[in-house]
Amino acid sequence: MGEQYTGYGLVPYYDGNLADAFLALLFEQMKEDGSDSQVFFEREITTAEKWLEFVKSPGVHLFIPTCDGVPVGVCWLDRLQERWAQFHFCLFKNIWGHGRSVELGRWVLNRILSMKDEDGYLLDMLVGVLPTRHRLALRYVKKCGGKASGVLPLGVVNGDTGQSEEATIITLTREDLK
Repeated sequence: MGEQYTGYGLVPYYDGNLADAFLALLFEQMKEDGSDSQVFFEREITTAEKWLEFVKSPGVHLFIPTCDGVPVGVCWLDRLQERWAQFHFCLFKNIWGHGRSVELGRWVLNRILSMKDEDGYLLDMLVGVLPTRHRLALRYVKKCGGKASGVLPLGVVNGDTGQSEEATIITLTREDLK
C-alpha cells in the first residue's frame, strides 16, 4: 500500500465541548445511512435523544473520526477493564467506497491504542462483540487488524426478534496494527 493519507482527525467528546445539536446530527447520519440498526443491534438507541443520553452517560468515551475536517463516523469506548475496553465503530456513508475506510479504521485504532498518560499506555487491547451473522462488519474489522478470538453462543440480543444469538469476539492490540 502507498503512503498513508494524512487528512484524518479524531475529535474526542467531553462534557460541553460539542453541542447537543451536533451530536444529534451524528445519530441522524447513522439513521440516514441505515447503519443505526446495525450498530445498535439490540434496538435500545432509536432516537437522537436516546443517543445523547447514551454518549453523555458515565463510562462512555465518544470520538468522532474526520477526514479533511468532515465527520465520517463515530466510535466509542465503554466497559473499561484494567487496560482494555470494548470498542464500537460506525463509519458514515460519505466515506464508504472511497478506498480509505480500512486505512481510516486502522489509523483510528492506532490513535486509540496510542493514548498515554504519565504511567504509559492507557489501553493495551480493544475488544469488540459483533453478531456473527454480520459478515461485512466482521470482514472490515479483520482488515483493520482485529482478530476473531472466540464465540459467545448467545452473546448479543437481536432487537427485532428479542432472541439472543451468536456473537464473535474480536480483539485488537497495538501489535496487531503493525
